[in-house]
Amino acid sequence: MTKISDIEKERDRACDIIQDQINSATRMQNSGAQNLDDKITALTQKQADIAAQAYAAALDDPAMTAALAALQGATKKMTDTAAKMTTATAFIGNFNTFLAAANGIIPILQGTGTTA
Repeated sequence: MTKISDIEKERDRACDIIQDQINSATRMQNSGAQNLDDKITALTQKQADIAAQAYAAALDDPAMTAALAALQGATKKMTDTAAKMTTATAFIGNFNTFLAAANGIIPILQGTGTTA
């Protein structure tokens, strides 16, 4: 049986992945990379949006299992994309893919979406 703590764990994992990218972009920016301010701001807002959500459902609801699977898929997509974001050019080039995966987290947590 899926537990709310499983959903919260994946939500927190998504926020941690975003934080890693915020830190990475900040390091790149501190090293002289440009055009990252709006990316950092967008990531920070997305992180706050995800952190603010709570998925409320019965613990034995099959939707919880589906939501957990969707969250795991979304956080895997975020992790895979984040691994490519090692330079400023790659960061900017992969930003939209990363943000799209992060955007998929919120509907899952709200219970209105099942995929990322």
